[in-house]
Amino acid sequence: MICLILLGFCRPSRAGSTWIDWRDAALIHAKTWSDSSAESPAGTALWLIVGYLLIMQCVLQRVTEARVTVHDEVVGQIGHGLVALVAVALDDDQRDIEWTAGKLVGLRIFRNGDKHFDRDVREVAGRILLVSNFTVAADARQGRRPSFDPAAPPQLAEGMFAKLVEAVRALGVKVETGRFATDMRVSLVNDGPATFVLDSRGTVQPRRAN
Repeated sequence: MICLILLGFCRPSRAGSTWIDWRDAALIHAKTWSDSSAESPAGTALWLIVGYLLIMQCVLQRVTEARVTVHDEVVGQIGHGLVALVAVALDDDQRDIEWTAGKLVGLRIFRNGDKHFDRDVREVAGRILLVSNFTVAADARQGRRPSFDPAAPPQLAEGMFAKLVEAVRALGVKVETGRFATDMRVSLVNDGPATFVLDSRGTVQPRRAN
């Protein structure tokens, strides 16, 4: 509900304005507010809301097998493990990468006897298939055509995604990937089904305008 108030507060009246326009307006208003009241809970809350809108997002599925095909060539394939469709947001940074990597590796979402959600991907010797997918960041709240303004541009997203891949590997999990900015076919067998949505909003230090 607080986010809806922020959207109304920041939405510009001029024709042709985009999501990015009023996101930037929110950052400016938030900086003015917090600078004038550094100890104000309201100022802190506004920064948290701004951070809520700008996030690294990921759709996570527990699978028995999965693969990514590009022009009939299999470019990434795993057996038992996780498939993550990942969207990089406009102002994601190293904190979002570390949080997301930790969650992908540490979530206890695999079976252990009678317990359905007890072991993490390392404990079951699973692998992770990471696929960059900017459509996960789409804003479909208005109209019939989704807006992709919240997603980072390709030149930024590619580097951030590569850092996420390395961060997951550094935690001891074998990783396969798709092919960035390419028309891919993702096939998988969802085990459960078990599907989760991860995002870094409200979990990392709120963003600050420069």
